[in-house]
Amino acid sequence: MAIVNAESEFLMIDVGANGISDGGVFNNTKFYEKLLNKELNMPEPESVHPKGHELPYILIGDDAFALGENLLKPFSGNNMTQEQELFNKKLSSARVKVEKAFGILAARFRILLTTIVLCPEKATTI
Repeated sequence: MAIVNAESEFLMIDVGANGISDGGVFNNTKFYEKLLNKELNMPEPESVHPKGHELPYILIGDDAFALGENLLKPFSGNNMTQEQELFNKKLSSARVKVEKAFGILAARFRILLTTIVLCPEKATTI
């Protein structure tokens, strides 16, 4: 589980959960606990247009995540409006940054492309 910014930089990682959905992993992280308790020191909402409303900083996720005040996820279903489809497209393009960050990480540390078949102590050293 990782939080990545718009420049594909890792801001937070949580390693060690296996066999449960991303949403389940996220809900069991210290990061999520701090998000719920408003202890993350996220920037204050900002206006993106001189006449516009202030918008909060947000996290984006996929369908596995629960929608929240600071967490957006795509609309699901087959009968979406054009606005919902556009939202999903824009959200998907933002999620590409996360995929890019993991691609860079895997290219730099090729061992991460396969299962590390070592005892936990040696895997931690690597």
